[in-house]
Amino acid sequence: MTETNSPAVKRMDRVTAMFAVLSLVLIAKRLWFVLTAPPYIDEAYYWLWGQHLDLSYFDHPPVNAWVQAISAALFGWTTFGLRAAVLVTGGLSLWALWLWAGELPGRLGRVAMFWRMAAVFLATPVFAVIGSVAVPDHWLVPFSLFSLFFIFRFLNRFARDPETGPRDLYLGALFLGLATLSKYNGALIGIALALTVLVVPRLWPLLRSVHLYLAALLSLAVQLPVIVWNLSQSFASYQFILIDRHQLTQAELWRLGEFVLIALIAVAPVMAVVAILMLIKPVRFGTGQVPAVLLFVVSSVLVGFAAAREYTLFHWNLLAYVALIPFAAPLLRYWWAVLAQVLTGGAIFALVVVNFAVVPLIGTGRDVDMGSGQQFGWETVAPRVTHWRKERDADLVAAPHYDLAAKIGFLTKDREVTSLDPERDQFDYWFNPAAHRGDSVIFVTDRWYGVSKPIRALFDSLEPLEEIEIVQRGRPLNRVTIYLGTGFKPRALPE
Repeated sequence: MTETNSPAVKRMDRVTAMFAVLSLVLIAKRLWFVLTAPPYIDEAYYWLWGQHLDLSYFDHPPVNAWVQAISAALFGWTTFGLRAAVLVTGGLSLWALWLWAGELPGRLGRVAMFWRMAAVFLATPVFAVIGSVAVPDHWLVPFSLFSLFFIFRFLNRFARDPETGPRDLYLGALFLGLATLSKYNGALIGIALALTVLVVPRLWPLLRSVHLYLAALLSLAVQLPVIVWNLSQSFASYQFILIDRHQLTQAELWRLGEFVLIALIAVAPVMAVVAILMLIKPVRFGTGQVPAVLLFVVSSVLVGFAAAREYTLFHWNLLAYVALIPFAAPLLRYWWAVLAQVLTGGAIFALVVVNFAVVPLIGTGRDVDMGSGQQFGWETVAPRVTHWRKERDADLVAAPHYDLAAKIGFLTKDREVTSLDPERDQFDYWFNPAAHRGDSVIFVTDRWYGVSKPIRALFDSLEPLEEIEIVQRGRPLNRVTIYLGTGFKPRALPE
């Protein structure tokens, strides 16, 4: 009997086919969400960035906004246009995993390893969610996977032969720059690489190589738009990301425990086994694995430090999860262990799809959480906003917070909508309050963001026009109130 007809190979083919089918099912589920789910509030916010092109932005670097501008030109002001780019980044991520599968095939071969990697990646909830909505993180993922891959391959070859060519080093640096141009925490890959060179003796010859420093300059050169923007804005974005957004209090273990629990759900519990195996033997796949291990550690420590002191979103530790993905299938080894991760993660993602595309599952009635409750019903609100603006001949549409303003702006196709939140946001960089002195404003609130005293002081009068009760599949979620504000007074805006 030839090897290709052996029972072991046939069994392997069946297992590979199973993971391929599961991957296609997961892709179909993601496509359904992309095409049918209402726009998420942050997606609408970043879409408006793309309608006000700039070198960079207050909250994040510019890649996502630049791409949204291109998408608007290609596909128009539509939900598909809003999310078209996630199809691109999904394909790029799978391409990166194909490269990884060629470096880590083990006894399985490249094709079999790829489908296992793909199934794990597509099913892991955090990547399934991030890969379905047009937020900056969806660009961070593929660029990070590419950067880690080229760094992995370069370091493994350099450890064997210090005369190896620097091409992969430069490619890793380029994608590191693009990752950081997508979201600032991409810079952690550079920190992990620098630490690797310092702590692994066989890599010390790199410290004498001009290529290491030229690669660092390449990564830095990609950041020029962000650097120039920050120089022109008194380093506003850097200060916000590093200082202003953090309200660190005394460390409390329950906060950290809550974050770890949510993170375990976000990656599906089997991934904890992968993390442990990575830490136990950080050079199992060669010296090139060390940057991924250090990336996991550095990111987790920094985010864990913040999580113990303030409310921290699970995806802030996204790069730690990215560092696990290429090694998950090789480390789990057995097909049933990989399948456990795929089925568990796929089930969690299915619940997320229902929660954000069909009806909220978190909380009951009016106790629904804000992120889920604000997801639905705005397609009913938007025509009423348009009606009242025309009826009262209002000059402007506004809301008390950026997420409401963005949602309304996207659904009414109004690029000039604005937020009157006293806290700084991106609207402050293109909205000129003085130019609207004395204007009449259609002002929209909901149950989470109402009319505060500072906002009321912005108008001579604020008259309620209509209340809209938002009910999704029989569940009351939100109450939206539309006001007419007259005599807008920008001088009352807080400093």
